[in-house]
Amino acid sequence: MLLGAAAMFLTAACKAARRAAREHGSLVLLWRFVTGADMARGRVHVCEPGQACPAGYWAHMRRRHRAAARLAATAAAAGCAWGAVADRGALAAALIAAAAAALAVAAARAWRGGAARRHDRGIVRPMAAALARVLPAAEAEARRMITLPPGYARKTRGELGAITLPDWYPASPEQRKQVDHLVATHLPVDVETTWRTAGAPKKVIISVSPSPPELVPFAAVRELMEACRPGDVLIGLDRRSDPYTGSFNGGDDPHWGFSVGSGRGKSTFLCVTAAQILRQDPGASVLGVDPKMSSLDPLAGLPGVELANDPRDIPGMWQAIARYKAQMEERVTAKKADPTLEFPVKLLLLDELNQFAAMSAAWWKALGEKDTPPVWMDIAAVLWMGRFVHCHALLVGQRLDDKATGGIGLRDSLGLRGLAGFRPNQWKMLVGTTPVPKSQKPRGRWIYTDGQQETWVQNICGTAQEIRDWASAGRRPAAPGVSVRPAPASTDAASQDGHSPLPGTVWITGISAAANYLSMTQAAFEKARQRQPVDGEIRRGNQPAWSADNLRAWAASRPRASSTAKYKDTELVSDLPAVSEGRRASGRYAPIPRRDYWPGSPPRIPRRYPRPGNARDCQGSPGSQYSGRPSNRR
Repeated sequence: MLLGAAAMFLTAACKAARRAAREHGSLVLLWRFVTGADMARGRVHVCEPGQACPAGYWAHMRRRHRAAARLAATAAAAGCAWGAVADRGALAAALIAAAAAALAVAAARAWRGGAARRHDRGIVRPMAAALARVLPAAEAEARRMITLPPGYARKTRGELGAITLPDWYPASPEQRKQVDHLVATHLPVDVETTWRTAGAPKKVIISVSPSPPELVPFAAVRELMEACRPGDVLIGLDRRSDPYTGSFNGGDDPHWGFSVGSGRGKSTFLCVTAAQILRQDPGASVLGVDPKMSSLDPLAGLPGVELANDPRDIPGMWQAIARYKAQMEERVTAKKADPTLEFPVKLLLLDELNQFAAMSAAWWKALGEKDTPPVWMDIAAVLWMGRFVHCHALLVGQRLDDKATGGIGLRDSLGLRGLAGFRPNQWKMLVGTTPVPKSQKPRGRWIYTDGQQETWVQNICGTAQEIRDWASAGRRPAAPGVSVRPAPASTDAASQDGHSPLPGTVWITGISAAANYLSMTQAAFEKARQRQPVDGEIRRGNQPAWSADNLRAWAASRPRASSTAKYKDTELVSDLPAVSEGRRASGRYAPIPRRDYWPGSPPRIPRRYPRPGNARDCQGSPGSQYSGRPSNRR
């Protein structure tokens, strides 16, 4: 059967050859066959890349390629005929080897074709659709204008591809800006464009963009930092070694958030940012919340800087944030009364956000609460109201998801965002644009986005001493042993000029201001003051006044509520054992084993106890609405 089919095929081929020989001549046909020309027309039409070939791929092959294919096929046919006569075993082995090689080539071509199709579907087609609307032009025509090979992303230098523009395209500055933005946003690598419009064809050459410098030493950018106006911060240098800055001067990005992996320079970034703000304005202040305890050490002890960096004291961190919020609200009240007021920058730095959120949630849960910890409402107030009065927040964590920001949608309030050491899912969560760029390895190499453009930047790198010296320039050092903390301005003080006999001492004037400073209600402060006066009390006009240190010492030394009178069933448990030996012996209160799930968390007590912050049950707590301890009552 196979021999019969082969004989029929050869017969038909011989008849076609005789007809062509009578029409064109035998020598002409032989010449066309050997040189790769079209057997009927004697010429070849070659399709350009991206151009449709309706007559098929073979009809539009180049002559040398077609000649090689014809001669190879002729040689193979002759070899098979000779092998069938001389050695059929060798012929069978050769055919098997040829079939295996053909299958391997076909598999490789299919793999490359699949990669090309994925590249075309994921990169080229979306770019062509956008380009068609910018030109304007048909989408098929825009697709033929783009030349971008599938392996472009592996190149580290040189030209990646091009866009061939029509001759009528004017290439105005606004149109160039649109095309440049289109290219930058559709490619997952940093690129730069070069316009060649002199002559035809007009082209936009797409080339690999240079990378940012490997290191930006602090000393090398001192002049650039000095040139920044108050409220602007030099972050680092971009891929062209141009300054990349952020601003707290009333723009669209008053609060910043960063999702940065471990060892990528989070602490250095926060310290450099704070140092620039402190140097620019002697009235600027910084509150740093640092569960890691050591991230903000270069700023410790500087005037205008308060650090809450003890992970064993979660209530202390909450109190510091509550004071920051209270000071912001006082600025808002003053601004409403006098819209011409201008305030210095006030920064809230929250490092290791994921750790802070987990520790706060564990501490709040250990108190028996199931709702959102109240500290997040204080942070939310800063994010929602702070821009109006120059109060700004910088949140830095290893994964800036909704859970890390209290689960109340605070992430949407972060304008300028940065990532380093990230995974694709983190980019999609925080930025959401496609294609997703690959994280770059160098320490301090972050990518920033303001919602419109993504920029790779090499952050400033400085030593602790360099940062401290820069921040302290022009600031009065604090007196030894005195903690300088900006206190909320008194709302009922007759006069408060801020002058004190001891340099660096902060004075609180008025009952309302003192209660606010200690995060207590005014009534609770007055009652506690009647039971135990505050040391060092003086009079300023007709108002009592105290130093901030004396107020904090008094709050820490106040007696705890006893078990007598109306407090007999609300005894506070501040540490083990808080129950008297007599009660333990009577069996009314069993010993409570201590187990700290987080540093600073209260004992886990499987009994019902009053809600923290209740005035009746937390009368003896050191002045804070968050520092209540559970009781031992059944």
